[in-house]
Amino acid sequence: MASSSGEGNASHSKSLSSFVEQSFVEKVPILESDEENEQGTDTDEGTIPKKKRSQSKDWIFVKKFEDKHSAEEYIKAEKIWSFLRTHDVEEGRKKYFRCNKVVRKGPQCSAQLYLLMYSFSDEVLLFRTDSDHDHDSKTLACIKEEINKLYDLHLKPKAILANLTKIGGIKVPKLSQVRTYLIDRRRCKYGQPTISLGELEAWLRSHSPIPDNEHEVYVIGYEVIKETSSPRFRFVLSTKYLLQKARDVKVIHADATYKLVWQGFPVLVKTKLLFDAIKTNIFNLYSQTFKPEVLVCDAAKAIQNAFIEVFGEDVTIRMSHVEKDTRKNVHKDLLTDLDSLQAVTDSETFELASQAFLKKWEDETTFIQYFKEQWLIQNRNWYLGAHMGTPATNNALESHNRVIKDEYTLRERLPLSRFLTVASEFVNGWSLAVDEVFATLPTMTLKDWTEAYQWAKLPKDVILTYSDDAFKHYEVPAGKANKIQNFENTWTDFDEYKVQWFSKWRVDLPYNIDWMHGKCNCPAFYKKYMCKHIIGLAIRLKLANPPPEAKNVLIGQKRKRGRPSKSKPALIIQ
Repeated sequence: MASSSGEGNASHSKSLSSFVEQSFVEKVPILESDEENEQGTDTDEGTIPKKKRSQSKDWIFVKKFEDKHSAEEYIKAEKIWSFLRTHDVEEGRKKYFRCNKVVRKGPQCSAQLYLLMYSFSDEVLLFRTDSDHDHDSKTLACIKEEINKLYDLHLKPKAILANLTKIGGIKVPKLSQVRTYLIDRRRCKYGQPTISLGELEAWLRSHSPIPDNEHEVYVIGYEVIKETSSPRFRFVLSTKYLLQKARDVKVIHADATYKLVWQGFPVLVKTKLLFDAIKTNIFNLYSQTFKPEVLVCDAAKAIQNAFIEVFGEDVTIRMSHVEKDTRKNVHKDLLTDLDSLQAVTDSETFELASQAFLKKWEDETTFIQYFKEQWLIQNRNWYLGAHMGTPATNNALESHNRVIKDEYTLRERLPLSRFLTVASEFVNGWSLAVDEVFATLPTMTLKDWTEAYQWAKLPKDVILTYSDDAFKHYEVPAGKANKIQNFENTWTDFDEYKVQWFSKWRVDLPYNIDWMHGKCNCPAFYKKYMCKHIIGLAIRLKLANPPPEAKNVLIGQKRKRGRPSKSKPALIIQ
């Protein structure tokens, strides 16, 4: 998505006020509807019955698979199981399946099974309930051999004993005897081969050639240093398809998550090689210079410095948020003012409002000193208008971090040999999941239409202030006010700033019917690239027609969650 610089609203408003006095002022009429019944109807909601707690089940080990895919194919081939739920445990993740011979909403069959997917290996275990199925009894020549098998499946002593009781033809030992025997095997419980730097370098070298398949993962850059005092390694994985999609972007989101262990120690991630490898490979593959303009990240200086070093000083480093630590042990009113300061949408106003904020809270010496150094000097671009057309948060990338932790690493620190497989797996998944077409217009939900329609029905004064070659510029009252409040003087302290800044908004609509490219200086627009003021003004001007479902909610009420109710059939008189 290409980004563009924002307009200076403060300086523009000063010149605009003197211009309006000499020009025309035209009021936009209030929206009038010919529909007679635009009021929503309340529906009776019944009480949701409380779920009964399920009884404990006895599980029996059935089969071990080499990977997740073969295990799911085995279950699919039986054609009697449907996915039920997942559950995270210490060893990894359990994926439960139910019998699909009965409906999901109703009494369930007592036969179930689950897959145990380990966080430290590719092996997957299949367990099945002992209910409603016949299992052949298994006679063992040696009890120790059977205990070894169960222990290698990472079962606890009580679980081992429970499985031994289900095996016919053997004498079941006591729990204390099982525990005593397992003492000698503790050291191999989590035994994983340690990969050396030489083996890692060989793997990286073998996966470096560019593959023919555009979704096949390969190493786009790596570095292995075998110094005795400070050994280290770096590598970057990607696909040709992901690099092709990235070559035209102007905004980069960057974050780091640490789920890698080497030689028993957590590995720290450095991002310079990442940016440099992406830039080099895009040029080598497509003869195109990769030149992003904006980096959206947190306050990690390592990421910021690496981005500047690779792409130059003329880039914008945008903060996705003010760190949570900044908000700890801080006065509630100060936090409210901090949010008001973040809502600024142009650099000139932010500079003036920041100084007013520091002056108002100058008695909070410790906080002000920290805030000034960290968030006004080092990490300045955290307000909404820091760079027009760029996201205000890093939430989209944070969701990828959560998927990595929940679905791939299962929130366990992985040995390097295991991490190579997992990383290749999720990079390949990203490559296959990327859409062919990027969105060029903001998405509008039914909730957005409902709020905009309710706003358009309110008796608010909307004034066309002036027009230029591209847009018509309107002023609308903010909040619950119906009229625009004019102030004789500009604000001089932070409290006056809040009153004046949040008293009205400016909406710019194109001349043609392409109103979805409109702009507004309200905080909601800078977060979603669309707001109720743009949609509502388009409704008033007859440029847009809201869906019928947007009109069935009473003005002043919020739309409830879930699918909207269908319209009731009209009364037919014969």
